[in-house]
Amino acid sequence: MQKMLLRGSILLSILIVTCAFAVTAVPVGPPQIPGGPVASGMENIIKPGTVLTYDASISRITTDQYGIPSQSPVASFDWVVKVEEASGGRYAGTAELIPRSHAITGGVYRWSYTEGQQNPDWFGPPLWVDPGAPAESAGTYGSGTWQLLGDPMGLKMPNPLTGVEQSVNQMQTTGPGNLRYISYDTDYGTVLLYTEKTGQYFMSFWFRSLNEGGLTGPFGGIVP
Repeated sequence: MQKMLLRGSILLSILIVTCAFAVTAVPVGPPQIPGGPVASGMENIIKPGTVLTYDASISRITTDQYGIPSQSPVASFDWVVKVEEASGGRYAGTAELIPRSHAITGGVYRWSYTEGQQNPDWFGPPLWVDPGAPAESAGTYGSGTWQLLGDPMGLKMPNPLTGVEQSVNQMQTTGPGNLRYISYDTDYGTVLLYTEKTGQYFMSFWFRSLNEGGLTGPFGGIVP
C-alpha cells in the first residue's frame, strides 16, 4: 500500500505537468581507498544512522510517427534514504523526496523490510546488494527475477572523483513488465545506479553520497 501511494503521488505529479524541465543526471561514484575492508554482509554497511542520497530524475517516453522512441525530462529530485533500525535482519527508516523541479511534490515516506524475504513495498534502489549473490539479494526488494551482465567478478572502472579504480558489476530484470537495471560496487555492495523503465516513463537514480553519522564508512575513513 505504501509503495502504491508513493508511486501514485509521483506519477500524479508528473501527469499534471504542462512543461518539462531539462535535467541531466551526472554519475558520481563513491570514494574508495585501495586495500580497504571487504564487507561480509549487509550489517557491515547498513547501520542505524546510515543515510544514502541519490540524484533522481524522471523522463516521459514517447514514440514518433516513425516508431522511434525518445525521452523528455519531466522532473528531478533528491532521494534521501535514512536507516533508523537495523537489527536481526530487519531494517526500517524513512525516505525523503526533495524536489529539484516544480514537476513533482516532496514528501517523507516510511519503509521497512526483512532481509532475505520478499519486500514488494520497497521503492527505488536497494539499500545493498550482496556481492556474493547479487541477483538473489536484489529479488528480496520485490523487483522480480534478475540476471547478471558481464563478468560476475566485475569490471574495473576509474572513480571520477579520486581516480582510484573500483570494481563494479551490473544486472537487469528478465521478466515482462517494468525493466530494471542495477550497477553496484562488487567490494561493498553499494548501488551506484538504478533505473526503472515502464511503457511511459523512465526513472534513474545515481548514487551521490553516503553518511553514517560519524561511524566508520564502508569506503574507508571516518564519515563526517
